[in-house]
Amino acid sequence: MEHTRDLVIVLLQKELKVRYQATVLGYVWSVLQPLAMAMVFLFAFKIVLKNNVEDYPLVLITGLFPWQWMSNSVNVASGIFLANRNLLKRVSFPRFTLVLAAALNESAHFLFCLPVIGAFMVWYGHRPTLEWFWLVPSAFALQTIVSVGLMLIVSTANMFFRDMERIVALGMMLAFYLTPIIYPADIVPENLRWIMYLNPFAGVTGLWRAVFQNRPVDVSLTAASVAWGIALLTFGTVIYNRYKWRFAEVV
Repeated sequence: MEHTRDLVIVLLQKELKVRYQATVLGYVWSVLQPLAMAMVFLFAFKIVLKNNVEDYPLVLITGLFPWQWMSNSVNVASGIFLANRNLLKRVSFPRFTLVLAAALNESAHFLFCLPVIGAFMVWYGHRPTLEWFWLVPSAFALQTIVSVGLMLIVSTANMFFRDMERIVALGMMLAFYLTPIIYPADIVPENLRWIMYLNPFAGVTGLWRAVFQNRPVDVSLTAASVAWGIALLTFGTVIYNRYKWRFAEVV
């Protein structure tokens, strides 16, 4: 266990170093993309279409930053094992540590973005509450479980089915608009809310909004995401354990 933990730490350090190596702006890139997207959606929906969603810039920020973490994690998963083919062929080690390191890499960048989200919170009159002591760890744990589960499925499947990368890119694009990211969940018509319960990302986004906007937790939607997270992590672990012994021969 200690050996695995140390290996994950070393791989995470490598991921962080590679990500920012030879970049001029460094940390700024972690916040620039979601901020730029927020400005585009703000212009399109608030200025042009004139929607009346209260504190809409904060709605965008609290949706886009967690989504960047999720989206980057799942999209990078398809190439994790392929990018480390030399390690897979030459060194014996737990392959799943590559997935964990990549997931932690994206979560670290989300943590780097918290000051920006905090600034928007203060601007719109929100403050941290005592509920953060359980809400923040819960949201972080739920998003990590969903992410790692999906990453194990995608990274394993892509070893044998190389079209997975394109399928994932298409799926995440569709999920972006089906998830309450650029709109709050409470404006979704009642007859369409069932779609959110089929979406593992909806409860995750709702939980982060409960944190950053001091909103009540949607218990049923969160419970649905918890169920999805457990199912995805279980399925991902099963198929990874079933096929990991073939990685070195197909990479």
